[in-house]
Amino acid sequence: RRRGAAWLARRTDTGGHDPPPVTPSQSRPCERRQRARRPAGRLATSERVARMEDTRARWERAFLEAVDFDTWGQIEEATEGYQRLQVAAAAEYVENILMLEMHRRDGIGKLAAVLKLRIMELQDGRDRKLGLKGMKLLKPYMKDIIITDDLFPLPGVDPEAILEIDPIEDTLEKEEVCTAGRFGRRGVSARWQ
Repeated sequence: RRRGAAWLARRTDTGGHDPPPVTPSQSRPCERRQRARRPAGRLATSERVARMEDTRARWERAFLEAVDFDTWGQIEEATEGYQRLQVAAAAEYVENILMLEMHRRDGIGKLAAVLKLRIMELQDGRDRKLGLKGMKLLKPYMKDIIITDDLFPLPGVDPEAILEIDPIEDTLEKEEVCTAGRFGRRGVSARWQ
């Protein structure tokens, strides 16, 4: 029977004899790693960063595909692509699923607003001073959206007015209100009482 290099090294380290078998009681507890429990709704930093990068990559692909359709004059496909991305960006802006800081959320809101304007341009043909040129200006921004603090390249965009939503407040204030309401008056969950 052929044996590998690890067996040969072990054999020479123990003076030619096989080492005694290790019983479960002798195994080190550090070998058994337990997953740390986190409160519901919170992500570990690495999970959060991975989720942010995944979202950024999906949004960039969808945007570039929609701009390509727009460039080729395929209005229906471009409109559909812009609409999917606009809905996702508006949802992130309002709900803050990725738990982003307010200045990053503001850029996402402006993106959703610009996409909505471009969709309206494509559908009714009226010029809203954005056009395909404005969409192409967003290409470098889409590479860094969500993960960096880049400024939105198109000035004068107001997400609340265009998206017709109430002004967005900082999420820390909302989380404090939600936490107090969720656990009742005492602020303690029933299972911990």
